[in-house]
Amino acid sequence: MLRPPDEDGGPRTAGLWPRAGLTATLLTRVAATAELVLGREADVVPRARAFARQVATGCSDDMVGDLELVVSELVTNAILHGAPPVLVRLSASRDLVRVEVHDAGHNTPIVQGQTGHDMTGRGLTMVAAVASRWGVDASPGGRKLVWAELQPQAGAPGGPGAPPGSRRPGGGAGRPAGTGPDIDALLAAWPTEDLDAASYEVELGPVSTELLLAAKAHMDNVVRELALLERAEATSHVPLPAEMAQLVRTVSVEFADVRAQLKRLAAAANARGDKLTDMVLRVDAGAARAGELYLAALEQADRWARSARLLTLAPPRAHRVFREWYVRSLVGQVRALASGLPRPGMRPLDAHLADELEDLTLRAEDSDRLSVLQKVTAGLAEARSVEEMGEIVADNAIGLPGVESARVRLVTDEATLRIVASRARGEARAEAYPEYPIDADLPAALAVRERRRVFVASLVDAFDSDPRFKGFYQPGRSAHIVPLVADDTALGMLSLTFVSGELTSESEISLVQSLADALGQAISRAKLAAAEADKRETLRLLADATQVMVTAREPAEVLDRIVKLAVPRLADWCTVYLADGDVLRRVSMAVQGHPEVAERYRAVPLDLALDTPQARAYRTGAPQTVCEVGWLLEGLYPGLDFPQLGGDRDRETGLCVPIELRGERIGVVAAAFLGSGRRVNAQVVEALSGLATRAAIAFDSARHWSAQRKLVQALVAALLPEMPAPVAGFEFAARYVPAGGDVAGDWWEVHAVPDGRVLIGVGDAAGHGIPAVSVMSELRHGARALASVETSPSALLAALGANLSGVEAHFATALYGLLEPPTGRLYWASAGHMPPMHLRADGAVAVLGDEPGPPLGAPGARPADRQLLLEVGETLLLYSDGVVERRDGSLDEGIDALAGTLSGRAQEELQLLADRIMLAHGSNPVDDCCLLLVRRCAS
Repeated sequence: MLRPPDEDGGPRTAGLWPRAGLTATLLTRVAATAELVLGREADVVPRARAFARQVATGCSDDMVGDLELVVSELVTNAILHGAPPVLVRLSASRDLVRVEVHDAGHNTPIVQGQTGHDMTGRGLTMVAAVASRWGVDASPGGRKLVWAELQPQAGAPGGPGAPPGSRRPGGGAGRPAGTGPDIDALLAAWPTEDLDAASYEVELGPVSTELLLAAKAHMDNVVRELALLERAEATSHVPLPAEMAQLVRTVSVEFADVRAQLKRLAAAANARGDKLTDMVLRVDAGAARAGELYLAALEQADRWARSARLLTLAPPRAHRVFREWYVRSLVGQVRALASGLPRPGMRPLDAHLADELEDLTLRAEDSDRLSVLQKVTAGLAEARSVEEMGEIVADNAIGLPGVESARVRLVTDEATLRIVASRARGEARAEAYPEYPIDADLPAALAVRERRRVFVASLVDAFDSDPRFKGFYQPGRSAHIVPLVADDTALGMLSLTFVSGELTSESEISLVQSLADALGQAISRAKLAAAEADKRETLRLLADATQVMVTAREPAEVLDRIVKLAVPRLADWCTVYLADGDVLRRVSMAVQGHPEVAERYRAVPLDLALDTPQARAYRTGAPQTVCEVGWLLEGLYPGLDFPQLGGDRDRETGLCVPIELRGERIGVVAAAFLGSGRRVNAQVVEALSGLATRAAIAFDSARHWSAQRKLVQALVAALLPEMPAPVAGFEFAARYVPAGGDVAGDWWEVHAVPDGRVLIGVGDAAGHGIPAVSVMSELRHGARALASVETSPSALLAALGANLSGVEAHFATALYGLLEPPTGRLYWASAGHMPPMHLRADGAVAVLGDEPGPPLGAPGARPADRQLLLEVGETLLLYSDGVVERRDGSLDEGIDALAGTLSGRAQEELQLLADRIMLAHGSNPVDDCCLLLVRRCAS
C-alpha cells in the first residue's frame, strides 16, 4: 500500500496518503503519488526497488513483488539505454497502480525475441508479463517516458482473494497478454523532430531476422558490460584506462540511434513472424563518421574479448561479417547521398557471406599448406643428408590429394639425374631409370634443363617409345614435374604422379612449388655446408701432410705416411708411383679396410708409353679423372674381391695427379673412390694435388737428409776411437747412443800417452749434424795432441778452450783425466760437464766434484784440477748429460737415479754394467748419450 515518505528523506509525495494498515481496496477511493530521482550512482536499481517496497507497504505480497519487478526492470532499462537523471513516479488511482520512469534518452525500449545467449532484453518481457498495460511516450527535447500499469482484480490471479504466489497474465487494449504495445503503431507515432534536419534514408535490403536479433543481442551484451564498467568507475572513483574509457563512450553513445532503429526493426519483424527484416534506416550525415568510430571500437572490443579482458565472449564470425557489411554499406550510402551523388548499388549480405566463406576456405587451405611446409621445413633443418631431405619431401608430397607417387632426383657431378627418394601408394616397384643423363629426351630432364614446371598429361604416351618403360606406368597416369632451383641453379626435380588428375587449384600448385623451393634451398645450404666442411678437412689434411713433410727422415717413410693420410680421409685407395727410367714403380700403397693388399700383389712396373691414367698424368702433368676405376684396378690386381671394396661399379671413380719437384716430374699419386660414395670434384683434385706437392718436398728433404746422415755416420764411425791395447790393471767399457739417429757431437776417449799415462775423458759438442761432428773431431784430436805436452788436465782444457773460442757460436763441455796405471791415481778437471761417479768396492757410490769450470769456448776462470785414487775393485763412471736428462724431471733427479742404478754393482761384469746403465737411462733419450766406465782390477 502506498504510504508517505520517511522523515530522513525518500520519495516525494503529492495528494493524500491512505493510513497504514488499510487494504488494497482503499486504492479505489484514494489517489496518491510518490517520486524518486536517480543519478549515475552504482546502487540506483537497489534504491529504486527499496522505494517501491517502501511505498507499497500494506499491499498483498504478489502486488509488492510485481511492483518491485516492474520498477527494477524499467530503471535498469533507463540506466542502460537512456541517460540520467532518471525520475521514478508511482501513483495509485481507484483501480490500478501506475509506474512511470522518465530519462533523458529517446531510444525506444523493445521486447526482443530471446536467443538463449542474451544478457539483456529479458526485463521488458517480464514487465509485459505482469503488467496489464505498458508503453513508451516521447517528450519534447528528446526525453522519453516508459510506463506500466498494474491492476489488482478481485478473484483473479494475483488479485484480492487469489491464492498466495499466483500470477495473473497481463493484457491490455485487446492485445495478447504480456506482449506490450503495438510496435508498428509505436514506431509510426514516434516523433523525429529531434533528428538532424539533413537526414537520409538508407536502404540496406533484407537480412535474416534471426541473424539480426542474435547480432543485436550480442551487441547489447557488450553495451551492458561496458555500462557496468562505467558505473563501477563512478562508484570506486578509480578511473578507467584512457583507451577503455574511450571504448565505453564510443560503443555506448556513437551510433546509438542506428542501433536502436535496427533493434526496433528486428523486434517488429519478429513480432510479425517475418523471416527477413527489411533494413531501411533514417540517419543524419554524422552517422558516417559515427559508424566508422563504432566499427573500430567494436574491433577493439573483440580483441579484448578474445584476450579475456571482457566477460562477454567474442562474437561469432557471422556476426562480425554482418556488422562490417551493414556499417560500411551505411557509411557508403550516407556519404554518397550527402555529396549529392546517386545512391550506390548495394551488394547483398549473402554475396558478402559467400565471399567470406571463400576467404575462410582459402585461409584453411593456406593454413594446411603452411602446416605441411612447417613440418617439411623442420624436417629439412634436421636432415643429415640430401637423400634424407628428398625422403622428407616425398613423404609429405605423397599425402596430397590424388598423388600416386612422388620422386626426387638430384643433379650429379657427372651431369646426370639420380633418384634419391621415391614414395608410392601401394606396392613399391623398382625404378626403370634410377639415373639418366640430364640431356636425355625425358620430361624430368627437360624441366631441369629449362628450369620450368612440366605437366605430362599421359605418362604412357610420353614413354611409349622407351622399352624400359613398357608396362611401368598404368593408363590414366599424369605427372607434374617441378625443378629444384636455388641461386638460379637447377639442383634436381620433384615429380608427382596422379591417377586421372593433376594439380588444379592455385593453392595445390603453390604448395608443390613451395615444397620444391624449400627442398632446393635446403639442398643448396647442405651443399655449401658440405663444401665448407670438405674445405676445412682439406686444410686439416694438408696441414698434417706438412707436418709429415718437416718431420719424416726416410723417403720410404714419407710416402707411406702420405698414403695413410689419404686413406680413408680422402680416398678409399691411394698409391704412389715413382719414375724409374721408362717405367713407374709402385713404392707405397694403402687400401681402406684391406691393409694386406699392398703385400699380396707384386708391384708391376707401369710402362710410361702406355695409355694408362698414371702414364698420362706423368706425361702431361695434368690431373686425370678415371670413370669406372674398378675395371682398371681389376686389370692391375687380378683376383681381388672387388665387391668387398665397393658396391656400385658404375659409380667407382679415380684420380691421378703428377708429383713434381722444382719443375721436374718424379712420380704420380693415384686415388680411387669406391664404396664410400665419394666422387672426384674440384675439392678432391685440390686435396690430392696438395698431397702430391707436399710428398715431393718431403721426399726430396728426406732423400737429402738420408744422404747427409749416411755421410755423418761414416764420419762419426771414422772419428770415434777404438779401445786401446789392454792397460795393465785396468778394464774399460764405453757406450754411445745419439738421440737423433746416428749423428751426434758427443764423444768418449781412452788414449795411451807416450809417457805411460792414459788420457780418459767424455765430451759434448753443442748441436747436431756435421757442424757438431766437426767440433767433436777438433776437440778430441786436439786433446790427444795436448796430452803429450801439458802436465795437468786443467791446462789441457784451457788450451782446448782457447783454440775453440775462435769458432763462432760453438761451445762444448768436456771432462778429461790423466790416469797413472801403476798407482791408480787419477788427475782430472771438468769444463762445465756432468760430475763423475765413484763406485767403491763395497758398492757405495759417491758423486765427485764441486762446481765445474766454464764450458769450452766460454769466457771464465781455468777449471780446477782434482785427483782420485782408484783402489782395486773400484769403478769410475764418466757420462754426458743425455744419460741423466729427462722430460719429466730435473738433472739432479736424473743424477740420483743414475747413482741408484750404479749402487751395489761393484762386482758386476763391466760390460754388463754398461748395458744395464744404457737400458735404464739411454733407451729413449732426449739428448745424445755417451758413457765411459773405468775399473781397477788386480794386476
